[in-house]
Formats: sequence, C-alpha cells, structure tokens
Amino acid sequence: VLLLDGAAAGTGSALVKHGLTASRLFSPNVVPTVAWSLRRQGYCSWAGQIEKYLKQPLVKHMDLVYLDHTGAFPCRAAQIWDIFRQGIVNTEGGGGLIAVTFSTREAPFPEAPEDEGSGKAASPGCGMPWRPVLPSGWSRAHAVYSLFKILVAAAAEA
Repeated sequence: VLLLDGAAAGTGSALVKHGLTASRLFSPNVVPTVAWSLRRQGYCSWAGQIEKYLKQPLVKHMDLVYLDHTGAFPCRAAQIWDIFRQGIVNTEGGGGLIAVTFSTREAPFPEAPEDEGSGKAASPGCGMPWRPVLPSGWSRAHAVYSLFKILVAAAAEA
C-alpha cells in the first residue's frame, strides 16, 4: 500500500486496525522527523517526495495507492499519469485501487512535471499527454471534472 500520512499515522492506523500489517505501508514524507515517526510505528517510510517515488522504476505493484492531499488538484495531476504510466497499481487478478483527495480550490496546471507546485501555468507538452479543456473560471465542478477526465485518460493510455 502506497499512502501519504502524517506523524499521527491516522490513515495507516485505520488500515492496520482493519487487518493490514504496518510493514506493508509505504509512505514517503517530505519532513524527515515525520518519516522517522512513521518508521517507528512499523511503516516503510523515508524522507522523500511522492512525485519522485512515482517516477522511479517499478519495484512492486501496489494493491492500494491513497494520495491524501490537502492541496489543489491541478498542481498534482501528473501524479495520476505517473501511477498509470509506471504500472504502480496492480491490474492483475482482482486489480488495485486508487484513492485520492484534493482541495477543490483553483490552481494552475503545471507547465512541466518538474514544475509541479511552482505555480506556473500549463502548456502543451507539460508531461501530461492530455489535460482537460475547461470553460473560464473555476468551481468545485471544474475540480471534479478535471480529476475525472484525467483519471479516465491516464487509465486509457496505460
């Protein structure tokens, strides 16, 4: 299971309570002390960015990828592409599950994958082969539509 979690390990604790072992939980965190805290709780955790992990050569398929973000979707849209491009979610047998949470606030799509979070506007060839064409403005509906369209497009290309 690949997930984002904090020092309190709320998500991981719930998964362990329902039968997963903590050692099956892979959780990078950009804060070294949080990664250390998660390792003390039995997680496979390290100080690092999820974006970089998703671009690495595949080591193991995951049955569950849970990206619990508090930020806006557009700056993290390339993560969805990477999950499918890299084959991170198990598609054999019973398949795998992708769960994501994002804020619905407005943010620009990144110009290139390495620009994620930089605030730069997206342009063609931004590392995502496709991004939604949206009417002007931004609303919760725009955010949900963008996520849905990118999930479908990324899965179709996998």
